[in-house]
Amino acid sequence: MIILNHSEKATLLSTATEDPINIFCQFFLPRTEERLAEIRACLWRNAENAAVTKIYLLNERIYTAEELGVVSDKIIQVDISRRLKFSDVFDYIAAEGITGYNVIVNSDIFVDKTIDRLRSTTLHATKSMMALLRYEWNSGDPKLFGPRMDSQDTWIIHSNFTPSVSQRSAFTFEFGKPGCDNKLTYLMIILGYTVINDPSLIRTYHVHRETARDYTIQDRVPPPYAVVVPYGYPTAAITSALGINLKDLAPRTKGFTEIRHEDNRVLYNYIQDKLDEGRKFLIPRIAGIENNFAIFGEICKRSGRVDPQIAQYFAQVNGAMKNNAGVLMTSEASIMKYSELYVAALDNAELIGGWELYGTYYPHIRSSYDYVRKKYQKPTFFWTFAMDIFHYIHSLPWTHALRGQRLLIVSAFADSINAMLADRAKIYGIDLFPDCTITTIKPPQTQAAEPSREFDVELAEFCERLDAIKGTYDVALVACGGYGNLVCNHIYTTGHSAIYVGGVLQMYFGILGERWLRERPDIVTLYLNEWWRRPSDAEKPRNFQAVEGSCYW
Repeated sequence: MIILNHSEKATLLSTATEDPINIFCQFFLPRTEERLAEIRACLWRNAENAAVTKIYLLNERIYTAEELGVVSDKIIQVDISRRLKFSDVFDYIAAEGITGYNVIVNSDIFVDKTIDRLRSTTLHATKSMMALLRYEWNSGDPKLFGPRMDSQDTWIIHSNFTPSVSQRSAFTFEFGKPGCDNKLTYLMIILGYTVINDPSLIRTYHVHRETARDYTIQDRVPPPYAVVVPYGYPTAAITSALGINLKDLAPRTKGFTEIRHEDNRVLYNYIQDKLDEGRKFLIPRIAGIENNFAIFGEICKRSGRVDPQIAQYFAQVNGAMKNNAGVLMTSEASIMKYSELYVAALDNAELIGGWELYGTYYPHIRSSYDYVRKKYQKPTFFWTFAMDIFHYIHSLPWTHALRGQRLLIVSAFADSINAMLADRAKIYGIDLFPDCTITTIKPPQTQAAEPSREFDVELAEFCERLDAIKGTYDVALVACGGYGNLVCNHIYTTGHSAIYVGGVLQMYFGILGERWLRERPDIVTLYLNEWWRRPSDAEKPRNFQAVEGSCYW
């Protein structure tokens, strides 16, 4: 997963602070004299900069003045006896009580007099971080690198907003590794920081003439990532990176107004507006292979025939529909019925969850996804990853729009969720559902090797159970595999509101599954505590390991 962030312009105040500007980096002795001269030159320029107060070198050892090549009262060496990690910087700032603007740079970066503009920004007063694209230094005519959205070498945070002790454990990755800048930005965004990349305001310079690098792709810090499009540069000018081509993406996201990290706010506003108006709503989402089955089925019905390629796809993937999504369809007629019910949910929606076009899901459902986007012009599409509520704990979780509602949680983990309800505020340190009353219902567990009747039989029986509790809840949050959109549509047509959250719903209640250990290790690092639990054995279907690597268990 990659968060695509478009930087705002840095805000400048009419008055400046007198807070110190401190630089943090790590000095080292490289293999060549030419490279050493570059690193020394950067250190010297930073030390000579009148706007810089102190330079903290958090080194693997203490270097002599001769090795540093620079003598300055500004320089303070600290022996940390290892390669520098971002957590080391935050720990040192907190432990030593260092105040002011803390500028974290790679050793081959220097700043010019524009660094003094920091004192006129709002960094001291707002929870913000600067992540700055560099200029390539060539003595006469420095050029902006790219301009790229995936590369930053300078990060600036005011001491008023240093990450807390518990948060710093997520920053234990090293400077200089590929992807470290994208990982740092991702973490700061999900911790509620506004990330600003305004390279023309504060200019930083990279000095490295050699093209060879010491690292390999195996050294890359693993995703999730975030990239930051620098402020002030047209989309067409931004270099493609990490599979993201902004020029191609812009028209397919209505100018970057859809399918974005900020869609948490879209969800919040939409839900709040509907509740204020007293109107019911349905929020489905484009699923995975379920979307292929549904849309290919609709195409077949419209053409009056089953295309041989589609028939082959149905035959090849039908087993995965039962194993992974829990949906058993033994005939073409059953597939067409599933298609009809799935599409009905999209027909009834004003807001639909979709996937980013540069992600891992889209390539597997490209044709059916594009079909949905073309067919449904009126609904707004939001980023399905906005359902990953743990990314919004430090902003305004969309679930807070449900304040005071009677909620029905539709989940195979109903028993574990019930056990967590009284302590739910201890999972993330906030109550995701303030003033709500919560009840649960368990849908059919038909994944993996669990027996199942034809999907429509299982669905009809479950809908009867839902009908039996009509009027006891206001909004349903749904996670039930390939039945999700179908169940949401039934709930909506019987007079309630429904949101297809998907499998991540268990994480709202601290029920940890393997998927999030693999794909969201930073979230586990940030929030895992004694209140979290794994699903009970009774909640594991037979042969659960075969479902996407036991992703929910």
